[in-house]
Amino acid sequence: MKTTLKKILLISLLFSATVPSTMQADSLNWAALRSKGTVSWLCTNGGNFCSFLKENPIVVGVGVVGIAVFVWKMLKEKAMTDGFFLAVKNNNIEEVKQALANGTNVDVQNKYGDTALIRAASHGYLEIFKLLLENGATLVIDERDNKGHSILMHAAMGGSPEIFKLLLEKGATLTINKGDEFGTTALMHAVRHGHPKIVELLLAIKEIDVNLQNNSGRTALIGATWCGHSKIVKLLLATEETDVNLQNKWGHTPLMVAVMWEYSSRPYSIRPENMTKQLLAAGADPLVKTKWREDYATIYVLERGDNETINEYARKRIFEILKEAVAALPGSLKLPDDIATLTSEFTYNSLPECELA
Repeated sequence: MKTTLKKILLISLLFSATVPSTMQADSLNWAALRSKGTVSWLCTNGGNFCSFLKENPIVVGVGVVGIAVFVWKMLKEKAMTDGFFLAVKNNNIEEVKQALANGTNVDVQNKYGDTALIRAASHGYLEIFKLLLENGATLVIDERDNKGHSILMHAAMGGSPEIFKLLLEKGATLTINKGDEFGTTALMHAVRHGHPKIVELLLAIKEIDVNLQNNSGRTALIGATWCGHSKIVKLLLATEETDVNLQNKWGHTPLMVAVMWEYSSRPYSIRPENMTKQLLAAGADPLVKTKWREDYATIYVLERGDNETINEYARKRIFEILKEAVAALPGSLKLPDDIATLTSEFTYNSLPECELA
């Protein structure tokens, strides 16, 4: 709205300054146009400005009507654009068709820098995505919105394998290892939103770097355990290049997060199973230390809980699994027999919003 008002003001000033040629007086101070009392200043210093307005009401009226028409067109265009994006959001293909038939620009952008094609990809709406392409929507593979998201990243969030394949065929493979403003790649977005089929498509690409880390040091595997997507964890562990012991910038490993998930008090319906065993079997090191402690973070994470009522049975079960894993390692390390003897200064943020698969 502010932008619209600025445009109206600019046009008003230009009209007032350019309609009468006699107003090009040497004494006209344009700085004054940006200050208060513009009309009063013009009447005092602008020669016959006020008399011109009085003597030429038709010209003034035409100018006012012109400005009104301009404003009306802008508001109408905004309403059409808003309706167009709402139709895409609601997956209403008939309204999308009607908006296009009414002259809505298929490549118009919303305030976030997204086109309707990007929004369709982000929601996974295949039919609308195809319709927009058929109506001339411009597909720019590496174009970014205001948050640095490419259309491939949006498609990874949307979860439509068909849209994702189409983008890969159009050359999006060249962007798979590029991140957004937070360093989050298409693979990380697919992981966070719980789309194993998109993850499979990405892992099948030779150029994929599965160990890339975002600005927080999170890898796709850390993200998968963080969000509790055990199916995606399995896919990533089946990829030979996956480093199971990479740590984020706080020193957390996928195993630490998996341990926390598996003994949490979250309902069994959403609690992933066997992530700890999967990671240990793939070579996850239970003795990795965080940046704040000298002892073994994967073990003491069991002591503190997740700020909820700890599931004691699950916690003891995971502790025994970890003890077995440590016992199988070379060296003389011996863990305490009783989990209650562990102490902890460890604090863990609550799990972030993730789409549960």
